[in-house]
Amino acid sequence: MILGIPTGLNLNFESKPNAINSTLSWGIPDLFYFSLGYHENFRIETSEDIKGILRAYIGGAFLFKVTKDNAMMGIKVPLGMKFLFDNLPIDVFAEVSPGVHLIPETSPLIEGALGIRFYLDRIKVAKE
Repeated sequence: MILGIPTGLNLNFESKPNAINSTLSWGIPDLFYFSLGYHENFRIETSEDIKGILRAYIGGAFLFKVTKDNAMMGIKVPLGMKFLFDNLPIDVFAEVSPGVHLIPETSPLIEGALGIRFYLDRIKVAKE
């Protein structure tokens, strides 16, 4: 889940050290929003007392959104930080994404969001 501009569902497919990321949202302020991008992850060294992994990331993404007035396409550069917990299959993240709308006209954009992701591949199943 991602909260901010946009607010919606966020999918992240990790393949160390990079990731494919997608966001799908609807409602306020856009009627529909979709982005698809690539992130390069950089591990940040932390104290041994911290139980998890801190990563910074930078990437590139394409976006498509529909508002009441028109449809827009553009590109953005996601910049963020995420923390993956050792004992839980989740991460929390913060991101800011400057970019530009290209269609129907060129205009600047800025997006920002906070989120939480649930990792299906990190679920530990009890063995019988």
